[in-house]
This record gives sequence, C-alpha cells and structure tokens, in this order.
Amino acid sequence: MDDISGPLRVKRPPSGRVARAAVQLGEHVTNWRKLQGLTAEQVAARANISRQAVARLEHGSPKVSVETLLNVARALGQLDRLVEVEQRGAVAVAPD
Repeated sequence: MDDISGPLRVKRPPSGRVARAAVQLGEHVTNWRKLQGLTAEQVAARANISRQAVARLEHGSPKVSVETLLNVARALGQLDRLVEVEQRGAVAVAPD
C-alpha cells in the first residue's frame, strides 16, 4: 500500500478577479511590445523563453509564472515600472 503524506490538494480554477487581472496584464504586455515594434518572437528571445510562453502571457493565462512575467517586463524595459507600481501602493491586494 502506498503511503501518502501531506494534505491532498484540489486544483481550483482562478477566481474571477485573478482571471481579469491576468487578462489586463496580458493587454499591457501586448501594448508595451507593439509600442516598441517588437514581435512576440523577439520578446521571447530577449526574455529567454518560448514564443508560446509570451503568447500565454499576452492572452491572459493566469498560469504563467511570475518569473516569466518579470523576464518579459525586463525584456520590454518595463520591469522597474512594474515594481514601482507595487511600491507606491497603487496595486491593492484584497482577499477574494
């Protein structure tokens, strides 16, 4: 018999707020990329990720890692802006 240690976790879909925030972030990334005249392939190369990861981020997948978001923001020259918004308190995190 297998020994299962630790609690079992059931994956839930993201809340509506999380899904909407992911879409908004994706729209920002797409706008930043287009304003610079870059293709998704160019951003992927700069961020050292796949073009598919860029596409998932731009399409608002809430399953994109924070590391991917940060690498893309850095590749687009927006990392400081993303961090600065958080530091100013403009982004309020509220429980679902």
